[in-house]
Amino acid sequence: MKKAAFLLFFLVAFHFFGFSQGCLPEGITFTTQEQIDSFQVNYPGCIEIEGDVYITGNSIINLNGLNSITNIDGKLTIVNCDSLLSFAGLDSLKYINKSLRILSNDKIESFEGLNNLCEVGTNIIIYNNSNLQNLEGLINVSSEIDILSINGNDSLINLNGIGNIKKVNDLNIISNDRLIDLSGFGVDSILGDMSIVSNHNLLSLSGVSGLKIIEGILSIDYCDSLTDISSFQQLNSIIGGVQII
Repeated sequence: MKKAAFLLFFLVAFHFFGFSQGCLPEGITFTTQEQIDSFQVNYPGCIEIEGDVYITGNSIINLNGLNSITNIDGKLTIVNCDSLLSFAGLDSLKYINKSLRILSNDKIESFEGLNNLCEVGTNIIIYNNSNLQNLEGLINVSSEIDILSINGNDSLINLNGIGNIKKVNDLNIISNDRLIDLSGFGVDSILGDMSIVSNHNLLSLSGVSGLKIIEGILSIDYCDSLTDISSFQQLNSIIGGVQII
């Protein structure tokens, strides 16, 4: 009897342990708040999603139902969630193996809620979030990033929150109309191109003083309020060339 009870316990524990290590290899899409809220009921023990996670829909007001997720092996995309105020609920998330894409979420003001995220495997794309004011919440991300693109975020005034990202292949800072400087910028090596384009209220490049090398092209174009580029104090190598328009 004891052997049977032990065997049953072992099988249940093994099943739970195995399931909790990985689930949803095809990924998952959330389009309603109800789907978010019922995630842990529908997928008990699921802490590592093996595929992509796609979150979209105006009915989504919080991500609290996802607070068990620690790893996403694919991409995390949050797009057109116009009622979402923060990323609270993703507080346990530490690793995204592919891209983090935050696109067209009108009410998001910061990245608070992603404070424990420490690694993004490929790209960070932050696009067209009209009320985004800072990047705080990404402060623990320290992995090398392929493409870091900050584009069309009309309320963003600085880059505070990405200071621990030191190496980027390609960096794009484009059409952020309230951006006044680059404080918070921590990159010291860009292995491809750096584009600073159409940030019309950018007054200075303060924040880039630690940048040492750009292996591609440095482009500073259509930044109407910018009067000098003297902040590149340690930059000693631009391999691809310089374009200023």
